[in-house]
Amino acid sequence: MTPDPNQISIKDAIAFTGRSERTIRRLLKTGHIAGQKTKGVKGDEWLIDKESLIKAFQMTGMTGNMDRQKTGHDNLDDRTDDNPIIMILQKQLDEKQQQLIEKDKQIENLHRTIQEMIERDRESNIIIKSQQEQLKLLENKQGEKKKGLLTWIKDLI
Repeated sequence: MTPDPNQISIKDAIAFTGRSERTIRRLLKTGHIAGQKTKGVKGDEWLIDKESLIKAFQMTGMTGNMDRQKTGHDNLDDRTDDNPIIMILQKQLDEKQQQLIEKDKQIENLHRTIQEMIERDRESNIIIKSQQEQLKLLENKQGEKKKGLLTWIKDLI
């Protein structure tokens, strides 16, 4: 008997959809996907109608590897509908991303503040140096006045 190309095994359905064996078997049992049991080498095996599988996963939004095969990446947004853990993790991820954005803003503000303080420090150093130079000039002038006064007194004596 030639295998029907429109029918795939559970193993192939798992690889095709990215879903677990348990999910595939549950969908078979509930009739959400069409399939038939056949006698295989290892006992009863399921052959799943590929079109039925595609329709079932597109209607429920669970496309997994089918999206990866079409687009080259996983469509995680479609997979969150059926898994509360993924939804919780996605929410936590979103919160962490918001926190990172806030931290980036805080870091940017701190960086700006540090740059302003460095500039003020430079300005203060320039002012201090200028004041020190003026003080030296005043000290030199006062020293010259004292020398001049002493010289004048000596000349009088």
